[in-house]
Amino acid sequence: MFFNAPEKCAHSVLGLVFLLTAVSANAGVPRFAYVANPYDYTISTFFLDEDGRMFPNGMVYTRDKFPAALIIHPNGKFLYGATRTVDTAPIYKIDPTTGWLTEATGSHFNTRLRSPFSFGFHPSGKFLYVAGRGGGVAGFQVNEETGELDYVPGSPFKAGDRTRCLTVHPSGKFVYASNAYSNDVSAYRIDQSTGTLSELAKSPFPGGEAWPSDDTYAKLPDVIEGKGGMPYYITSHPSGKFVYVTNWASASVSVFNVNESTGDLTLVGVPKETGLTPYAVAVHPSGKYVFVSTWGGNDIYVYTVDPRTGELEHIEGSPFGTLGIKPVDINFNSDGTMAFVANNGSNNVSIFDVDVGTGRLTLKDLAMTRAGSIDAALVKVEQPVRLEPNYAFVIDNASGSLISYRVDTATGDLTEMARAKTGKQPVAVAQDPQNRFVYVANAGSSNVSAFAINNSTGALTEVEGSPYATGENPAAISVDANGWYLYTLNHGSQDMSVFLIHVKKGQLAEVQGSPVPIKKQPQKLATDPTSRFVYVNARDDKSINVFRFRQAITPSIFEISDYGSPFIFNTDPSDVAIDPTGRFALILQSEAKQISMFFVHVATGALIPIQENLQPYPFKGEGAVKAIFHPNGKFAYVLNRESKNIIQLQVERLNGLLSEIAEPLATNGKPLSFNIDPSGRYLYVVNENEKGLVKYGIDKSTGKLTNLGAIKLPYSPAEMAISREFK
Repeated sequence: MFFNAPEKCAHSVLGLVFLLTAVSANAGVPRFAYVANPYDYTISTFFLDEDGRMFPNGMVYTRDKFPAALIIHPNGKFLYGATRTVDTAPIYKIDPTTGWLTEATGSHFNTRLRSPFSFGFHPSGKFLYVAGRGGGVAGFQVNEETGELDYVPGSPFKAGDRTRCLTVHPSGKFVYASNAYSNDVSAYRIDQSTGTLSELAKSPFPGGEAWPSDDTYAKLPDVIEGKGGMPYYITSHPSGKFVYVTNWASASVSVFNVNESTGDLTLVGVPKETGLTPYAVAVHPSGKYVFVSTWGGNDIYVYTVDPRTGELEHIEGSPFGTLGIKPVDINFNSDGTMAFVANNGSNNVSIFDVDVGTGRLTLKDLAMTRAGSIDAALVKVEQPVRLEPNYAFVIDNASGSLISYRVDTATGDLTEMARAKTGKQPVAVAQDPQNRFVYVANAGSSNVSAFAINNSTGALTEVEGSPYATGENPAAISVDANGWYLYTLNHGSQDMSVFLIHVKKGQLAEVQGSPVPIKKQPQKLATDPTSRFVYVNARDDKSINVFRFRQAITPSIFEISDYGSPFIFNTDPSDVAIDPTGRFALILQSEAKQISMFFVHVATGALIPIQENLQPYPFKGEGAVKAIFHPNGKFAYVLNRESKNIIQLQVERLNGLLSEIAEPLATNGKPLSFNIDPSGRYLYVVNENEKGLVKYGIDKSTGKLTNLGAIKLPYSPAEMAISREFK
């Protein structure tokens, strides 16, 4: 059974929605999140771990331009979007296990509104209401089995001027919509049988603020002279007694008392001051606090609520910084111990711990989105996402083979399932994130072998058209987090081949502009988890080259030379790793025995120095060859080939500061490479000329490694990859 906050308002340029698949009415753990990205016409998917932290999990392209607001049906099966420019509503089915989206029947539904801007569900899930910036509210009957929409009789319904946001009263009896330019709130009664809206006799109700007297407010963005306080965002108190409205132009929040019989609104006292341009207002699940985001101040104001009158008082320590730009929508988990704030200007989401006794916020992490985030809605679950290893794919270079193994989730041991012939001298392997295909770079034959995976047996079937020609001597391979693009780094021709992956068959088609020249002896590549950027380290000029993928532009991927690429270092950068949230880049410099941490620029992918972390981290060891992050992003590991050990590091999540967990752990042989399974419990080391792997256990609390012994194989492995399974 799923639960969604019916009073939620979602709107504006782009939107963030959290889906949390549920199994219990009392559950309250986030599971999935969705972000609408209007500038590249995408909706991104995230999964959340047991700490409530967000990790990118692919995306869909919408056929509707500028996806704006998003909302999830109370049954958790469907995601609805509003598109500000084409007045339509895309509809997606939600996979309850993985969170991936597929377009539903009836998608691209005409809302009959100009510029749909926000959503609200009736508590029963039978009706969906949409506010349009052109003025008006539309109502839809919802087929709860298919997700399809039909108009309620009389839809759309007249509202005031420049309708921004709506809220459905917790009783399901009323709808309230804020009208920015007429400075008032429209109020409607809901026909419980048909969903039709009837405007209340006393509607609209004055917004509570006249034209601001302070000239500072008059100069703010989107403030129109003579329009009053410009009510913007609106929400209901869970008790049903109060409604709160932010006033964009007058930097305040109005409190209204609700007559629960008639639905009429009465202004309570004087609107409470906020920071500049208040955007969203949200009530804590306990009903004890109100939170307001300030677009102009990049922070969150927190107030206590008088349970008798609904009036607000600032709490100690308010406002609280987000470390983001233009914070907008605010949501909580069910018990209110966490808050999620979407930051429109910095393309990320601030994740806070909430002190339920005081309302105070403590920032714990940030999650990177694609082209921004703004609107949020939460449903609740019993358990967060749990990732387990599925198959391991290991290269036998000597025989030119790829072997699939079933991974024992309890022990991390491997059981051989199938073998497939590759090209000459296979050196690198990468799998599709949806476990459909696996690809091998063949250095000796300068091509890529492609295989379809039988997820029941582990059998590998070569894809039609395989192998596919690449540049000369491909040495590294990667598939983007969405499973749409494959990249090979070609040492011989000093370039990068880029292929589009057929979503059903796994076939490869080289994109326009490929291969992309790099020169300067490119060594390794890394893709970021938001599927936007590719990083290549080059030996000759001691650089990191950063490339950006852009939809519908030739070439499909291009170097961000206008934003600093290539980034030059004092010594050869031997490896680059991107953390699983896409926030940090770790640059390994083996010769200098140091690690540099950078922020990844949210729009360009550029490497941004971290002020709190300007000094590189020195490490012990010789011949560092590879760095990887733990799947939870809290730990990082460096493999030293010559000194035959592994450096174990803790990562501070806000500023990327590194500290050593323990002394470097000695390996049994001469290490070539290593991998961590998706559950984060096991680390596997490939040693030179040794028949087998060495398995290490990972303490998920501390990140410390423990040697668990060897996994014997009848050959010397060259490289491996491990697929994931959602639980």
